[in-house]
Amino acid sequence: MRSLLNIAIILSLIVLTSCTSVPATSIYTLDLPVAEKQMSPNAEDPSLAVHVRSPRYLAQPFIAMRTSPYELDISRFSKWDRPPDELIAEAVRDTIAQTGKFKEVEVYHMPPGGTYVLDLNLRQFELSKEGASSHALFALDVTLTSPAGDEVFSAQYSYDEAFASGGLQRLAEKLSASIEDALNKTRTGVLDSVK
Repeated sequence: MRSLLNIAIILSLIVLTSCTSVPATSIYTLDLPVAEKQMSPNAEDPSLAVHVRSPRYLAQPFIAMRTSPYELDISRFSKWDRPPDELIAEAVRDTIAQTGKFKEVEVYHMPPGGTYVLDLNLRQFELSKEGASSHALFALDVTLTSPAGDEVFSAQYSYDEAFASGGLQRLAEKLSASIEDALNKTRTGVLDSVK
């Protein structure tokens, strides 16, 4: 009977110590430019549907870390405030909407017909570690299709920003800068392509 009580006490202590050793969850945000929507008042102007595709791991908010070309770890206790595919779709939508070129700019899972479609393929949004240095990896393909189905603009953006220290906060800073550059280039490309 006494040995059973000792086992119960030991098991209780193990459970209590394992519960207290769980790290706190950290949530990170990106610092992206905030653009006010300025839709075109002209009813004749076209609409734009933003559609994003990404690997499944980028459809969840957890921070991904590439440990080798063949392995990707998903953090359980560090995450973004929203899934990366959602962050990118909303940032692109807001950036294009503030130009006033379109009467409507919305994010769709299934873009409607008769509109311009800006297809985003988010390929990378992750941390990579190589020895003592870390890298913020961001890769995005952008294709603009006319209402007639013709490709009028296409671009591929790929960023590999190295940093030595600062952890995940520095990752957020580097990704923010890369995304802002891609947003500016996308806005210019879309405006130059839509007459």
